[in-house]
Amino acid sequence: MWWNCVRILRTDLEPAMAKLHDQMRQLAVERQVRSGVRQKAKWALYQEKSFQRLIEDTNELVDDLVGLFPAVQQNQRELCDTEVSAIGDGEGLSTLKEIAAAQDRLLEQAIDKATAGANKSHHVVFSGSHYTGVQIGYNSGTMSGFTFGKGS
Repeated sequence: MWWNCVRILRTDLEPAMAKLHDQMRQLAVERQVRSGVRQKAKWALYQEKSFQRLIEDTNELVDDLVGLFPAVQQNQRELCDTEVSAIGDGEGLSTLKEIAAAQDRLLEQAIDKATAGANKSHHVVFSGSHYTGVQIGYNSGTMSGFTFGKGS
């Protein structure tokens, strides 16, 4: 759950602040446990607009914060490239692109960069009568229209 992430961050707190943090966390958890399904459903139905606005405001504030530190953007780009390469290609990447389009401009750019060459065609011609050896290549798509042997 989310509170496990918070527990990791609290190691930086002074003992008095850590104790206060734990007490506040415990109160919040108890309040959530006491809320019945009816109360949670009521909140979800009637407070949805406020929740959406909270999310939008948070996104704007995070974007503003990112804008304050332009030197970090290169590290963020590298991290996005690494994440995209770990995901690989396929349906997961296209789904992530849809989500990133609304949330994370740098991640969207990394996905665009990774998929830019996916639909392009490349070709190489080896010709001559005295060439011998091994030809090695890599293909990530369908290959067609090629032959092996002596050229004309």
